[in-house]
Amino acid sequence: MRSLAIAFIFLSSYGFAQSRLAPFIQLNAASHWIKNDNEPSRHAYSFRSGLGAGIKYDLNVNQFVSLSFRARYSQKGYQSRSNTLHYVGLDQVIQISPMPNTLKFAYLALGINNDRLVKKRFSDPLIDHNVSGKPIDLSFNKWSVGSIIGVGYWLDKLTLEAGINFDVAPSLVIKDELELRNYLWYFNFGFQLF
Repeated sequence: MRSLAIAFIFLSSYGFAQSRLAPFIQLNAASHWIKNDNEPSRHAYSFRSGLGAGIKYDLNVNQFVSLSFRARYSQKGYQSRSNTLHYVGLDQVIQISPMPNTLKFAYLALGINNDRLVKKRFSDPLIDHNVSGKPIDLSFNKWSVGSIIGVGYWLDKLTLEAGINFDVAPSLVIKDELELRNYLWYFNFGFQLF
């Protein structure tokens, strides 16, 4: 029992010594990609800017790999600032340093995100001009699961990262015909607390 306690204390101190806690602010360029059942192609449906913020905890496994857990708020949406989807979520990211000897603080970020829709603001509804001229009924998915691909760099106690976060499942469904997925280009910067 004593040896287990000593081992736990050792591993905890190792993890604490090799970890970073960093709040971050994020700038977003978001859009939706549309999949139409009547057409085989997909296309972007206008970009919009947005903000995000959160806090992340990085834990170094070795010189090549670290794990990053990020609690985050993010604005997504499209068309204009009036059409905004507000999400809170948790990201689980593996950060890989492919060249630890030459670029010690550069990394490739690969991960998944789980987002929950907490608020939607849709001031500019989509209009069906071909049929009725009335607003189209939209079905919003409350949960969003997506992938993250990015590159980053630690600069002393400052972190810079840029990448893309795209949804696996559609975030909006229109009349059971169109599926819209969030695509989010992001740039975030944060600072290390300890």
